[in-house]
Amino acid sequence: MPMADNFKSLSRRGHGDGTLGAWVGAWRERRYVARRCRELLALAGTLRAAEPALTGRALYRRIVAQVLGGDEAMVERTLRLAEDNFAAWPVSRPLTLRDVAHHIAVSEYFAAHIGRQEMQAELKRIVDETIPGDL
Repeated sequence: MPMADNFKSLSRRGHGDGTLGAWVGAWRERRYVARRCRELLALAGTLRAAEPALTGRALYRRIVAQVLGGDEAMVERTLRLAEDNFAAWPVSRPLTLRDVAHHIAVSEYFAAHIGRQEMQAELKRIVDETIPGDL
């Protein structure tokens, strides 16, 4: 089979098929999450510059409200999901910006890729490298 046909068939397959397809899919996931985390970190910086006392959950509420919109119940639900998914296991700890950013990035990625139910990349490392742990 000519090489061009291999590339065409790769583009038609789901990105989890085959070694190269899996690598490309994981690369896209990592790239999206890193970019989204940088955007959320920049927004946190902008909000904190305008209101230096804005920290913790109050900061996360403002970020979620600005990024996702919705009412107060939707914002709280988003924060609760981030907390349940990233801050409650294996040891319960306070919610961080890393948790919120991780949740938003993964949720948005899945929403944009209907039918995907898992991600191939290890995203925690990317989130941790992008967003400081003290926010």
